[in-house]
Amino acid sequence: MSSSSTSSKKSARKQREKKNDEAEWRTFIVALEQFKKDGTGSRIEDQLLKEFPLFHGKAPGGHPYPQAFTEGATDNEYCYIERVDDLVLLRRKLPSSRIISIDTCDFAMLNGGTGIAHLNMNNGDKRVENLKSVKEAEARKMLMDFEEISEMRAAPEFFAMYKSLGGSADEVEYRRRLESFFLHTHMSVLGYDAEICGLPPTATQDGKGYRFYASRSEAQRAFMEAEQVEYDEFRRFFASVDMVHMEHTFHILVKRMG
Repeated sequence: MSSSSTSSKKSARKQREKKNDEAEWRTFIVALEQFKKDGTGSRIEDQLLKEFPLFHGKAPGGHPYPQAFTEGATDNEYCYIERVDDLVLLRRKLPSSRIISIDTCDFAMLNGGTGIAHLNMNNGDKRVENLKSVKEAEARKMLMDFEEISEMRAAPEFFAMYKSLGGSADEVEYRRRLESFFLHTHMSVLGYDAEICGLPPTATQDGKGYRFYASRSEAQRAFMEAEQVEYDEFRRFFASVDMVHMEHTFHILVKRMG
């Protein structure tokens, strides 16, 4: 084989490789622009997540991956992806600072598969009836539609009072247990049962997850068993809420009198 023939073949191969590289680059740019526009066009996986942020400025309204932009989301409330230990979670931060999550099953839900949602957004509640297999669109809707129980809005004040009473839980654990405290005790404190709430007498909770018990002491025991805490810790939770409510009432009365 002549040297000129070999050289010609090498040249042709290099041209093909160059064309292939240019085609791959054009495909990459198109996919990148599509992802910037609406979050589609690319498979969501660890490697992509590690490259965030990819773009300057704020994300377009409703973009599913605001972390891909240096200035984040346009809206105050949005969903985002986060790896926590071995789990890849779709998450939302509530106004109270509590974070709710849905398991994407290692990105599967973000790439056409399904994830696992806890219907009451309490990921510690692993009862079969509380679990649901969900697609990405449904998962995002569940997170954005979730309304935190109103009692949690004063959680920062409750936590500060709890710490002043000698509580040892950190804020994340306190908030989780605080919601459980309200869900177990609220109805019994008000004296409400299923029938008063317009539900069948056999109902054990209402639509938001507030439990029905025959007495306050039964509700107290149920909370302590669910959270594995002793009576002293229950009293700290009770007092952290009760004392803040008393302070609020006092300030309202002073304002009215003033």
